[in-house]
Amino acid sequence: MCHTGTVNLYAPQNQSFGLTENLIREKYRIQSLRVADECLDVYVVTDRDGRYFGAQAFPTVAEMPREREGLRNARRRRMKRIVRSSNFAGDFEHEGRRFLVSGVRRNDKEWADLHAQVSGRIRDENMPRLAGNSMESACTGMSHCGSAPTIIPKHN
Repeated sequence: MCHTGTVNLYAPQNQSFGLTENLIREKYRIQSLRVADECLDVYVVTDRDGRYFGAQAFPTVAEMPREREGLRNARRRRMKRIVRSSNFAGDFEHEGRRFLVSGVRRNDKEWADLHAQVSGRIRDENMPRLAGNSMESACTGMSHCGSAPTIIPKHN
């Protein structure tokens, strides 16, 4: 397992993006956890202007189990692909993980397919159905988005 302890990620108390107390590196705000896997989480984040992005959170490669060398190499390759992509918007470190931010828009089906892909399972039919085809709808579809003071992902 790559995650240790509880990761506290702050969501906004309201939708006023002029406030900076919950911004990470004075630029990004984590809105919701969309996909959780053993060594990779995908979040919806916003910048200080309210634009929505996808952010993949990676543990440091050193924290990945040595016996999972194939996974370590796959994560390194994935990180390089994201950084080289024309969709790459930036990165930040938060609570020991590196977040790679991309300007990729996903609709409901794409979120479900990503969830199935990283979890190695067939699409989870219990995932919330979202209207529209944007990151905004991904955040809107999450009942806690923008209303809870903290988001604490659960990791087994």
